[in-house]
Amino acid sequence: MMVIPKRNPLLPCLIRILSIVIIVLFLTLWVHNAAIAQDTGDKEPVVIKSVYGDYDEVWEDIKTALNERGLTVSSVSHVGEMLERTAPFPA
Repeated sequence: MMVIPKRNPLLPCLIRILSIVIIVLFLTLWVHNAAIAQDTGDKEPVVIKSVYGDYDEVWEDIKTALNERGLTVSSVSHVGEMLERTAPFPA
């Protein structure tokens, strides 16, 4: 004899609520991205410069320039060192 599990009566309601939440989130992100796209017209362009010199001196110059604009470097990730530690292990 095959037992058929009972269906939760709240399931259709939960699916509708979840669908509405997903739609609202999508619309919110879409409107937000549209506002950002319109707002980028008056900002300064991104400038990329190459600098040759001692790493520590260049790093201090970058931190000083950021501090002058009111920004602070809160953390530094040493990704190269992490990759070097894991490189000898076979994949």
